[in-house]
Amino acid sequence: MVTIALINPEIPQKYLENIEKFRNINPLFDVFIWSEVELLELLNNTNQPIFSYCIGRCKHFIQKIDIYKWLILYTKGGLYLDVDISVENTIDIDFLNIHLCIYNNEFYLLMFLIVE
Repeated sequence: MVTIALINPEIPQKYLENIEKFRNINPLFDVFIWSEVELLELLNNTNQPIFSYCIGRCKHFIQKIDIYKWLILYTKGGLYLDVDISVENTIDIDFLNIHLCIYNNEFYLLMFLIVE
């Protein structure tokens, strides 16, 4: 199981505490912190041109971050949490394994709605 956090390399202390707390409460999860360079590499290695198209149409970096979140989940799977989320309990992996959040056809429609 993978937990994905998309943040800048310089993480404020209060958010570092949230990440560490998550790791302690949910030791079965791996936590990945993505840099902009790693995101561009993932984008370039993904055989889904829709992501490049959508990111190219975004006017603001925060919009690109939203597309990158979908790219990571689409290619790597897992769970996305913002670093300002403080998790208080263990996340039920069985629950995550049986629930899908999105299908491909809906995903493409959503991506176009974001950038249009």
